[in-house]
Amino acid sequence: MKLPNHSLSLFLLMALFAMPAPTRAGEDDFNRSTDDLGDQWTILSGSPFIRDEVVVKGDPQPVLAVWNADSTTSTGFTIAADTLLGPVTATLFSGVAFNVQDVDNYYVVRINSAGTVQFYRFDGGKLAGVKTVRDAFTIVANEWVRVEVSSTIPHLFEVRILRPDDGAELWSGTFTDTARSHQDGRGGLYSSSATLRPKWDNFKILTP
Repeated sequence: MKLPNHSLSLFLLMALFAMPAPTRAGEDDFNRSTDDLGDQWTILSGSPFIRDEVVVKGDPQPVLAVWNADSTTSTGFTIAADTLLGPVTATLFSGVAFNVQDVDNYYVVRINSAGTVQFYRFDGGKLAGVKTVRDAFTIVANEWVRVEVSSTIPHLFEVRILRPDDGAELWSGTFTDTARSHQDGRGGLYSSSATLRPKWDNFKILTP
């Protein structure tokens, strides 16, 4: 049966409102006076702390801090965080970790301020897969950038690099783990080892 145009429009509108909104499985703006990340976080590597309402990398060790909920699930998720890398350099990387099983097994999407985007896979504490896109975007020194990773199919990840202030997209692309190593698990913040100290803000995880 063919519906009249006005009935079809009403049907589509009702279907749209019937769709469930994403659930905020985790969210933190770090707007608190304490230095400690808090009970909702587990620090698996490094010593990040809160200063001036943002998270700052502590010692030179890599940072892996995860939200205490199994929220990067096989049914779909979006994880995002703003990061500030400081001076334009190719040696310091910062971003988000997801499908974290433990300190040795997880995925990372990370960027540097020279415009490189990388997808990393860690298996048993060893780097098992790297995909790199160089000159993906351009920013200036001390500019905040948002790293966002979405997945609706396990092991397929859509990545966007955005300007947090206006949402302008600087780069987008897709990474796939053909080894299908990790699924489900937690998500959080990541940085490489370096004496420079990146910062993070406005962390969130959404699930269907």
